[in-house]
Amino acid sequence: MSERASGILLRVGVLLFVAVVVLGILVFAARFEPWSFLPTNGALGGVTLVLGTWVPTWLQIELALTGAAVLATLVGFFLLPEEAPPREQEPRSFLAGAAAFILRVLGFLALVIAVPLTLLVTLFQTDSYRVLPGADSAGCRYVERDFAGYGMDVGAVPPGSIVVEWQPYTSECTGVPADGTSVAGDPAPA
Repeated sequence: MSERASGILLRVGVLLFVAVVVLGILVFAARFEPWSFLPTNGALGGVTLVLGTWVPTWLQIELALTGAAVLATLVGFFLLPEEAPPREQEPRSFLAGAAAFILRVLGFLALVIAVPLTLLVTLFQTDSYRVLPGADSAGCRYVERDFAGYGMDVGAVPPGSIVVEWQPYTSECTGVPADGTSVAGDPAPA
């Protein structure tokens, strides 16, 4: 049983690593106009979610997938029996065995190189988000988005929602918190 579970966990780990690479490629490609099938006006493509004071991003999802992949792979290796019984299969030629071995090694090396690179690319492309304290008279909370050092934007979270509306607001959000400051921290216009 442990040999079967080990094989399943190892395959799940590899699939999760591949998912990290594919997600990283999609996030990278979304920044370029000809291939922008993934909207970039939000932390998660076309949407920005606020869960309490946390705004999840693609980088955090990729890091969670990477952690799950590492965990599945390590548990899979620990469940491997010390001596695996010989498989009952037709003998392969030396050339077929060598080709299978080379493909596995190349696939492993590709993942070892691709996973950190996609995480690094996503890190440099990820905007930072901060939920501003307080709310306006309509009960709206505000989220500040920093475009990786290239400017800022402010979005509103209407009461009872977890989705950020980027300007122009379609809800009753005023952009002026109850304490009299604007969402940028400047005094509100009179």
